[in-house]
Amino acid sequence: MKTVRKKLLPNRGQISIEFSILVTATVLVSIITAYFIIVSAKDLGYGVDESGEKAEKFINVTNNKSSHYIKLLNNSI
Repeated sequence: MKTVRKKLLPNRGQISIEFSILVTATVLVSIITAYFIIVSAKDLGYGVDESGEKAEKFINVTNNKSSHYIKLLNNSI
């Protein structure tokens, strides 16, 4: 534990250059990852209206057909 402390906090309590480079690299990777997540999430929203309209049309067609078949069954009984 003392060797880690000596490497992180040299003589006058300053953070070593290796540790600061590691932290900087971690922050940069986090920023780049967040950017790509936001861009891909933005792209996922594209076309939601189209799929919603298609689902609505499918539900309407299914509802109309099922109503038609129920009427046919009621008439046949």
